[in-house]
Amino acid sequence: MISLVTPTLNSAKYLETLIQSVQKDSFVEKHIIVDSYSTDQTVEIAKSHGCIVLHCKPGNMYTAINKGIATTSTKYVSYINSDDIWKGYNESFFNKSDILYSDIDFIDSSNRFLHSFRSA
Repeated sequence: MISLVTPTLNSAKYLETLIQSVQKDSFVEKHIIVDSYSTDQTVEIAKSHGCIVLHCKPGNMYTAINKGIATTSTKYVSYINSDDIWKGYNESFFNKSDILYSDIDFIDSSNRFLHSFRSA
């Protein structure tokens, strides 16, 4: 029902945590990784979890995001950064919405809660 696009460049340190959080959400149909030619294990991690992997020249993450968005035909699409955790949406969002946005919880590299941003 929703496709997620993740731009990456040497994101191996956090990528597996993101992918595992995405895989818990049954509404995510595709997870597209658009990599800017990482030199670490980013691509291997993405492929090992069944993500679609595309490549984009380094320099502009929004070019990478747009490339990923252009490859999908799901009704909904979003992007998430490689060092984030996907919390997902529930079915009621999809049945009543054309555009979705959400609150953000900021956590540090040890998964400690720092603060939140609540959207309107």
